[in-house]
Amino acid sequence: MIIDFHTHAFPDKIVKRAMDVLCENSGGIEPATDGSVEGLRRCIRDAGVDKAVLLNIATNPKKLRSINDFAAEVNATYSDVVAFGSVHPFAPDALEELDRIKALGIRGIKLHPEYQDFFVDDPAVFPVYEKAAS
Repeated sequence: MIIDFHTHAFPDKIVKRAMDVLCENSGGIEPATDGSVEGLRRCIRDAGVDKAVLLNIATNPKKLRSINDFAAEVNATYSDVVAFGSVHPFAPDALEELDRIKALGIRGIKLHPEYQDFFVDDPAVFPVYEKAAS
């Protein structure tokens, strides 16, 4: 089985805006897909890949629930895409959202220090690591 462990896609309602922003800041790198889940599925199928892990990123604390709801919806809909959730480490409800992620059946989370503006060794982030590990 071939698994692409690092992919991204966006909900249909924001895909165009998200791709416009990413392309504007990409330094000229062309995207491999249109940014949609269906575009990702076409891409992996054409490449002979069996599954993709979709890594979502909570770029600000307000997006936690919607990002994790999207991940749960993808997981319930597709067998060839496994969506991870995300928490923003400085969201006031980050630890509670980790419990919700588990309850939704989401198998992992993505943290992204650059996009979430934190250092991996910041002690303020340790409670998120500890809760996720538990």
